[in-house]
Amino acid sequence: MLFQRFTVGGHVKRNCGAVIHFGATLLHGREDALEQLPEPMRSRVVFTLEMQKSTERALELLRSPLAPPGEVLKAVGSEMTLQHKLLAELYEVSLPRLDKLVEEAIGAGAYGAKLSGAGLGGVVIALAPDRETAEKIGRRSSAERWWAVQVDEGLRYGD
Repeated sequence: MLFQRFTVGGHVKRNCGAVIHFGATLLHGREDALEQLPEPMRSRVVFTLEMQKSTERALELLRSPLAPPGEVLKAVGSEMTLQHKLLAELYEVSLPRLDKLVEEAIGAGAYGAKLSGAGLGGVVIALAPDRETAEKIGRRSSAERWWAVQVDEGLRYGD
């Protein structure tokens, strides 16, 4: 993580320096260091640590050769929704419109959904069990535009 101060759309400033200074301490069980941080730095550190844990859980699920694919997708969807919540509540880069789209997607059958992009705009990505459900999610949403795409395994090297 690099120390960076930046502005998104001229409105939102972020300071990630606290992650560098306190992150290693927190990872070694020194949660008391978190209390020393003022907001919003405290929330940003918690966000970073929780997002890393969530990503590690998702990767572990995806790499598991024994887990049934449907269950893996459901669990990854749950992690996506958790990550959206972290982005919205701790990093404050969501908008009510994006939160609504996430709720609509889940209500229409998505395993999970989250914002994607730099925040304060962007898109919502929803994980659906099949193309039919993906199209239903799109039709039922209040999104201006939507696309249902199917991804495959992709190119594999050295099996």
